[in-house]
Amino acid sequence: MRREPRTSACSQHRAAHDFDASPPGVPLRRARLAWVGASLLLLTACAGDDAATGADPFTGGADDALPGGTAGSSLDTSGDSSASGPGSETSADSTGDDQPPPSGTRAAGVVVQAVEANQAVMIDLVVDRQPIAPPGRVAPVISGRPMLVRAMYSLEADFAPRVLQGRLWLHYADDTNAVYEDERMVSGPADPTQLDGTFGWVVDAQDVTPDVEYRVEILEVSESPGDPGPVTAGYPDAGFEPLTPWADTMNLEVMLVPFSCPGFGEVEITPEDLADFEAYLFNTYPVQQLQVEVHEVVDSPSCDEFDAAETILPALREQEGAAPWVYYGGLLPGDGGGYSIAIGDSDQMDFRRTFANHTWRWYGLTFDLFAHELGHNHGREHTFEDGQYPHDNFGPCGARAVAGWGVSPGLMPNTGYSNDLDLGLAWIDPHAQLVPPTDPTCDGLPNANEGSFNDFMSYAYPYWVSAYTYAALADRVQLISSWRNAADEGRRPGSTMRLVVSPEGQLHRVDRAGAWVAGPDDELAWCGAGDLRAAVPMRRGRAIADERRADGSLRAHHYETIEVALAADDPWMWCEVDVRGRAYRLDR
Repeated sequence: MRREPRTSACSQHRAAHDFDASPPGVPLRRARLAWVGASLLLLTACAGDDAATGADPFTGGADDALPGGTAGSSLDTSGDSSASGPGSETSADSTGDDQPPPSGTRAAGVVVQAVEANQAVMIDLVVDRQPIAPPGRVAPVISGRPMLVRAMYSLEADFAPRVLQGRLWLHYADDTNAVYEDERMVSGPADPTQLDGTFGWVVDAQDVTPDVEYRVEILEVSESPGDPGPVTAGYPDAGFEPLTPWADTMNLEVMLVPFSCPGFGEVEITPEDLADFEAYLFNTYPVQQLQVEVHEVVDSPSCDEFDAAETILPALREQEGAAPWVYYGGLLPGDGGGYSIAIGDSDQMDFRRTFANHTWRWYGLTFDLFAHELGHNHGREHTFEDGQYPHDNFGPCGARAVAGWGVSPGLMPNTGYSNDLDLGLAWIDPHAQLVPPTDPTCDGLPNANEGSFNDFMSYAYPYWVSAYTYAALADRVQLISSWRNAADEGRRPGSTMRLVVSPEGQLHRVDRAGAWVAGPDDELAWCGAGDLRAAVPMRRGRAIADERRADGSLRAHHYETIEVALAADDPWMWCEVDVRGRAYRLDR
């Protein structure tokens, strides 16, 4: 990559570390996670640290065509990193010259038909030489996140095979540029299913800024600059096209809480396990920064996901004064399912940001289910229960370590990083091939839910992320991240009386600190104290339990929740609520 000098700052974190992202290879298959301490104390690192050591924070110095590997206790993608092209035979120029190269001559006989950006799922920027504006894109481009850009091209009848250069220009409002180059032998049209099937450029996170514009060109390498060549060998014809990435802070902060249970011992998490968690979450969530802390072990007398998510973890959040944007995810020993409080709309009730799951018999499924339950906490339904989910998103899946790149909307390359081998499925090296859409490796476990659709919010394995889910997660991450920079307006001290009704009709009563701002559409419950009566805001919600059955498949159970908001100075001693047509009285 060649670029003019540009300034960037290294973001500060609670915890960070020297980034080592070596390719993970074959997945570890452990019955449970293992940990050698209660927490991590890791050194702060940023772009300057990597530059000083000569390490590439995305490749770890490995001889890889694509960035890969795992993240540490705090993953920040805003720093600089060396660029390498996605082809297995050629790579992008990363000389770091101060000035961009000359314009060059656009190649004869080549037509750039499409341009795509990829930060976890493929996002069309140009189709049939027509730009796709952000409202028409399948997902947003996120500033400050690494990005793979690829150009698809066709060849005219008289095209002569030869080595050509693909160039990606990035232009900024201050009139500086970042330029990425990739040379390859061109003898046929672009093949989007292959890693080396077209020109591609890995863009540093720091170069994906809100003001960036881009231009792609396919250039001759054997001619001196002079005749500019045909405009069709690039896009746009002249000048630059706005990329328009989101400028918002996109941060995900998670507290991993390992549990101990009678008869099971305790969940242990090694630094390698933590890195695997972070890599999987970064693959599937649209974030710039990912911060994961490991809590000290917490005891659970029941080893039940419901108790952990509805009682233990909310109390722990309150006790520790957790920030509104921090998610508490419990890990229970033993082989079982998960439970998550399903959060909808712009819900600000802090205690609801809790979920729990068991550490499954297959190592990779622990991360899958954790991301799945976290997805419910982000307002996501099961894909097979979501009437808006696009059902044509079937096909191969997996998770690309660290960068999370897929090949097309809803499709991602297989990787040994997922649990393919644990399930007896063939493993295809992601560094060698992006599998075509006809590959059947995502059909799921035997007897899995027949209505499931292939997304990590489904019950199909191995998990991956679709463009639909990725875009929906982006909306919630954007909202949660905005709370860091704004006052928590309108929320008042108080409590809620929370009633949870199981699918079998069992009632669970939970009181929690905190209340919400009543909205015009909130339902009302009748509350009283002595002879006083009043209508008090009430909200209905849901929680979701994912039960693992003996055949390895999951079954969904839906819990109905009702909450009555009480201000700290309210006199009310009881409230009446309606549950499935039956009145219940809750005493404060």
